[in-house]
Amino acid sequence: MSGLGPIHEAFAEWSGGRNELTFKDFMRLSLYDHQAGYYGAGKASLGRNGDFFTSVSVGGLFGQLLACQAFEVWQKLGHPPVFQVIEQGGHDARLACDVLQSIDEHFPDLSSCINYTICDPYPVRLPEQDPRLRFFDSLPAAAAENAAALFICNELLDAFPVHRIRFRSDGWKELWVKWEDSAWQINERVPSKELTQAIGARIPSGAYPDGYTTELCTEIDAWMKSAAATLDKGLLLIVDYGFFSDDYYAPERTAGTLRCFSDHQADDDPLLAPGDRDITAHVDWTAVRDAGDAAGLGWIGFSDQGAYLTRLAAPLLQQAERGEKAGIGRKWIRQFQTLTHPGMMGRSFGVMAFAKDIDTTGWTGFSDIQMNLNKSL
Repeated sequence: MSGLGPIHEAFAEWSGGRNELTFKDFMRLSLYDHQAGYYGAGKASLGRNGDFFTSVSVGGLFGQLLACQAFEVWQKLGHPPVFQVIEQGGHDARLACDVLQSIDEHFPDLSSCINYTICDPYPVRLPEQDPRLRFFDSLPAAAAENAAALFICNELLDAFPVHRIRFRSDGWKELWVKWEDSAWQINERVPSKELTQAIGARIPSGAYPDGYTTELCTEIDAWMKSAAATLDKGLLLIVDYGFFSDDYYAPERTAGTLRCFSDHQADDDPLLAPGDRDITAHVDWTAVRDAGDAAGLGWIGFSDQGAYLTRLAAPLLQQAERGEKAGIGRKWIRQFQTLTHPGMMGRSFGVMAFAKDIDTTGWTGFSDIQMNLNKSL
């Protein structure tokens, strides 16, 4: 494969010269290889001039509202003298800066005792870095700080490498990727014993049509344990897009949820320009909820992003209605509509929260009605 480019050289190295990998390893290579990966080699580009939008790239309001969430956690913990916000997958630290700025402006008591920790093996150091902003390359490294904290991950789990599997008349097959005849090709193989067990444990039984293809993420449990270990006590908050398992693995969802993004265009072909585009799969919220339970975390609830952020913004909206200065202008309203409108980001993104050694009731972002409904999910 010499001379074909960085992605081919990395593929040959990762496969040990066999030139074939499970789709999960191919996705990991395409996203995270230090020389050829979309994230690992620093190719990822977000925002209007990038490949896709996130809630952070909409503007500073997302961080402002999460600052409100941080303040609520700090209050519920009894105003500890040292408090952390821990973010995994902080990319260019834009969310960190938005949260810290808002805390400085609106919550001066919290401002004096907060640190912000980003866990990311590929951080972008800012030219003028806030001294409260720290970087670690892994969750275990951050866990040494073990503190009262709010843990945030925004659009992280959708980038976890997934197994792709396909249903046939004689059972499930695992998809592999091979470089052959100068092209990327998909092969089907009998899954390993471990993957077969994971399929049986996670995917609901059903009458799946021949060729039905879906994804299975097997990294959620280990990740949740690592994330929980970074908290001595506090709140773990996950923002992403996904489905609960009955919907995720519905027989009519025959092509799964895998998508690729480049220049704000989406398709479902991960073999097209691997390493140069984002590859993502929706989150199985049922698996995330079960992983939180297994990690010993307390269930708080699940909400769509629109309802969650609207509840957090309620005090500001009430101030504006009373004619008080609440920093709400046209720019604020545009960002709020983008983040919360059902036709934009409000319904497509979900928010799931867990607690560790902190009261699980009465959270601003999750109404009691919403929490009661979630008990049956």
